[in-house]
Amino acid sequence: MLEGIAPPVTKRPPHGFHAVRLDANGRLKMPAKVVEYLQLLEDKILFATYFQGLPRIFANGSWERYLAKLDGDRALKKRIAFYCESVGADVELDKQDRLTLPPQLREEAKLGEQVLRLRFDQDDVITLYPEESFKAKQQEFLPSLGQDQERAASMGFDL
Repeated sequence: MLEGIAPPVTKRPPHGFHAVRLDANGRLKMPAKVVEYLQLLEDKILFATYFQGLPRIFANGSWERYLAKLDGDRALKKRIAFYCESVGADVELDKQDRLTLPPQLREEAKLGEQVLRLRFDQDDVITLYPEESFKAKQQEFLPSLGQDQERAASMGFDL
């Protein structure tokens, strides 16, 4: 590395599942790597809601991008937006890197004080998996893991 020149910053979300604790006040202490990534984003607005059975946090304009996919069916778009906004809200990180989930979201998702698994699923959408959902998802994929790894190897994903 040349002296005085910082390495380029990679603008991609962190990989993996991160355990986060939801406290009695509905606050999540966000992992440092997640905070670092969120700070790199141009659009700082975070929208927390409940969709397809899981709490989700849309970052970097992803909520608007997903809604735009429904432009072909205005009535559907209106219903999805109404529901998601009725249980969600814009949220922000506080000075301790905590994010408070809206009460209506916690009620809809039946979330209390607990550990959740946080993961960037796709396109700047963070999904929060309650432990039960996380374990169920793991069990869903385990039976085919051996075959999946063999198929991946045949496609060049071989280490």
